[in-house]
Amino acid sequence: MHAQGKPVNTGEIREIEVTGFSHNGEGVGKINGFAVFIPQGIPGEQVQVRVTEVRSSFARGHVQQVLTPSRDRVSPPCPVFGICGGCQLQHIAYSRQLELKRELLVQALKRIGRIGDIGVLPTAGMENPWRYRNKGQFHAGKEGGRVALGFFKPGSHELVTAGDCLLFSRAVNSLLGYLEQVLSEAQVEVYDQRNGTGWLRNVVIRESSATGEIMVIFVTAGSRPVPPAIWEELLTRFPNLVSVYQNVNRRSSPVVMGADFILLHGKPAIQDRIGHLSFKISPSSFFQVNSVQTSLLYHLVQEMAGLDGSQTVIDAYSGVGTIALFLARRTKKVIAIESSHRAVADARTNARENGVTNVQFLPVRVEEWVAEGKKANHGVDVVVVDPPRRGLNPEFVEALLEMKPPKLIYVSCNPATLARDLGHLANQGYTINAVQPVDMFPQTAHVETVVLMSRVK
Repeated sequence: MHAQGKPVNTGEIREIEVTGFSHNGEGVGKINGFAVFIPQGIPGEQVQVRVTEVRSSFARGHVQQVLTPSRDRVSPPCPVFGICGGCQLQHIAYSRQLELKRELLVQALKRIGRIGDIGVLPTAGMENPWRYRNKGQFHAGKEGGRVALGFFKPGSHELVTAGDCLLFSRAVNSLLGYLEQVLSEAQVEVYDQRNGTGWLRNVVIRESSATGEIMVIFVTAGSRPVPPAIWEELLTRFPNLVSVYQNVNRRSSPVVMGADFILLHGKPAIQDRIGHLSFKISPSSFFQVNSVQTSLLYHLVQEMAGLDGSQTVIDAYSGVGTIALFLARRTKKVIAIESSHRAVADARTNARENGVTNVQFLPVRVEEWVAEGKKANHGVDVVVVDPPRRGLNPEFVEALLEMKPPKLIYVSCNPATLARDLGHLANQGYTINAVQPVDMFPQTAHVETVVLMSRVK
């Protein structure tokens, strides 16, 4: 007897054909029209599934056996694939990952934005889709009485050791392994998120893809200093380790770092590059985690903007100014708008370091500035928006439509909110000229998108 008329119960084993793919990288099948999400299922496969969860409108199941495997199924190279939750797509050939991400974007545009076939371009992937991350946040825990660094299993505080994580360089993995040994020998007390006891919460590592410089940040629950013996031993073993910090985070929330940073050794920042630009990366700086694909993304924005040195560009939600500075040498002027005063301070430093003088950084909310800016004729030729996952604020969209820039370039990390915003803009006098998905996070379900829109005359 099935509960509440559902066609399936928890614990049942069923054979299901995987016919779809969800935004978080799960296969989707149906039992009598009832959706079942199947982690590690690939569209086109017939699988035997044990049902693990039944909700009002869907169920979720664990693959017991792949009865008819997809030709795109591969053996995941990571020994903890499916356990740590960090890479959802390692079991899918990379070429198929790129196709699926494009399909997810097309589905979102049709379903949410009510946008028909607009010829979404193939996803721009990486030549080597491994070891691309330049930043890692590793939780501290205990395993077999020793200090371990890694990730929590999804929805838990159960630690999965990082081991040789294939998203990070060999240098970072080697440093992690040696650090576990040093911390264990020092008998460091690790923080327990459940009861708020302990001292070492996390270790954050940043690495420059351009110079190989490494920064280590010890995140502690209290202000007791990190024993010098710990980081001094690291310095002798890893010459690329040029910056060591302690961050004090007394909050009980899962937010990784607090506001207080103490430089223990070396340089206050490491240096990285995007294209022709150099950036100083401090412990709290926002910087895209995939430098290779970020450079590709910014070149796409520049190409879509069609810059020849005569244009005035607005860069909305400009962060630390990476896009604004990248476009600056081919524009007359860039107006970069960002509400975070800390980010604006970093942006101005980056501009000064790179000798860029034609970017104006404004520490205000974009909604407020555009609402005022529409009243004056700024002669804006291109507006670039790179909003957070929630997408564009309706107030911003309204002001933007009144300003009527000839070109609009939308950089998005969320296909759902992108589709919503594009649907609205397409109904208000803008046509979609190009949609280019970019694989910023290989082996995961995330997809970045660059869209060119122009105002219909």
